[in-house]
Amino acid sequence: MSEDIPERRKAEILELAIHESSVHEDMWERQLRSPYARNIDRQGFVNFFALTTSLVGQQ
Repeated sequence: MSEDIPERRKAEILELAIHESSVHEDMWERQLRSPYARNIDRQGFVNFFALTTSLVGQQ
């Protein structure tokens, strides 16, 4: 299947994936700095973030 995708399109997809991961990382950093994050167990937050990220990825 990957042979059917032109190289330019592969580069666009990779660029989009890198952008999306950096956006999620920025959201995570902002959440950790928020006052609410202090009330959340760090591992619990990481688990919740991983779950929501995977659910968004499935759509």
